[in-house]
Amino acid sequence: MLVPLLALLLPLIKVLPPVYAWRVRRRIIRWYVALRRLDLELETGPRDPDRLTELGERLKQIESEVAQVDVPLSYADQLYNLRLHIQALEHRLARLASA
Repeated sequence: MLVPLLALLLPLIKVLPPVYAWRVRRRIIRWYVALRRLDLELETGPRDPDRLTELGERLKQIESEVAQVDVPLSYADQLYNLRLHIQALEHRLARLASA
């Protein structure tokens, strides 16, 4: 009885680390999707001051939500890269607002 149970558990043990990594990365990638949408709206949408203000508010909301994301230390580099990309988009938005 123990041998068939071990035969079933062995493949599961091999699958768990990639599934765990995928779940953690999914938390970060979700915010990249939102950031990309915002970037596309900035590129293709109107650049009037009201629209830029709205996009800036959405970006601040994304930034505050990303600050709440908890990831293991081994994935912190990906989270900090996301924060850097948010800052880059903030700078771009500020440059467009001032122009």
